[in-house]
Amino acid sequence: MSNAHPGITWPYVGLLVLLGLVGFLITGQQSVTALIPAFFGVVVLAVAFLASRMKKAAATSVVLIALAAIGLLATVGGIPKLASMMGGGEVDRPAAVVSQSIMAVISLVYGVAVFLALRRSR
Repeated sequence: MSNAHPGITWPYVGLLVLLGLVGFLITGQQSVTALIPAFFGVVVLAVAFLASRMKKAAATSVVLIALAAIGLLATVGGIPKLASMMGGGEVDRPAAVVSQSIMAVISLVYGVAVFLALRRSR
């Protein structure tokens, strides 16, 4: 990973893998889809590693911001469902709603952190 990103990327990847594994275990290991955050984390790690080989920090940052945006856009739909659930409403697959919401938040935080790191490096 580029010199500016390991301190940001490792925790993001770790949280995604942990989220996927915990979700898979909590749901009784019945659905592989609970592991999607973990799979996504591994993809982020692989892309960050490959991008760092380019030795261009700005390009690496753009790739990582794009991945964070994909993670956010793919999961942000869980946040309104979580709000409904917290207000007493019923939702299908509550564990998935919680997992999606957590992934959306950490993807947003990660994307902003990488963006700020890119801005500081210029």
